[in-house]
Amino acid sequence: MKKAKITSIILLSIMLVGCGKNAVDSTASTSTSSIEATELVSESLTTEITQTETDEETEVKNVIGDINVKDNGDTIVVNVPKDLVSVENQGEADKKVAEDNGIEEYIVNSDGSATVTYKREAYKERLENLKNEFNSEMEKICSKYSTIEKIECDNDMKNITVYVTNEKDYSDSLDCLGLLSVHLYCGSYQVLTGKYDEIKTYYSLIDSTTGKEFKTNVLPDDFANKVDSTN
Repeated sequence: MKKAKITSIILLSIMLVGCGKNAVDSTASTSTSSIEATELVSESLTTEITQTETDEETEVKNVIGDINVKDNGDTIVVNVPKDLVSVENQGEADKKVAEDNGIEEYIVNSDGSATVTYKREAYKERLENLKNEFNSEMEKICSKYSTIEKIECDNDMKNITVYVTNEKDYSDSLDCLGLLSVHLYCGSYQVLTGKYDEIKTYYSLIDSTTGKEFKTNVLPDDFANKVDSTN
């Protein structure tokens, strides 16, 4: 399960401060797979952020769920599951990263989880940046992988629809590796909003030629199962 833990660490890093220029470099063999993430360019959010304090508060409240996230008015407190800070000494490293990027408080709990306190403006900005980074990364994936034409997601970043040139060409390629990075952004967003008790991303693959769905995937479950099968 080591690779699954590494994926979780990357997810937490994105949740806190974003990827910067490079996330994970990708190569494939019979037993391993990883992905290359490229420079991120901002795009607009689907929901416009208003300028008045009242509208801003309403917008944030509309995003937040009640699972491991608490709205305290001036601050938003997010409890990060221990699975995302499960590697020895990783919690303290994440704490330093958080402090260096303006997060108000990062507490490593005795059960291995972490409690992250955002100022309201910083929380709103992190959600906005995650969607911007996601949109940019999806454009990069479509440019890099020849069989992937378009990637769409819902507002909660839970359900992903991937349009490919055709089922055969996609299945014969290794372009599926490009989709691993999608969960890093979607999972981070799900943790921050607290709407779901399970951090999972659901993929629907569509053959653009026929318009039919030919495959579904769930990350990180499917990835973890493949890693286990090689051990």
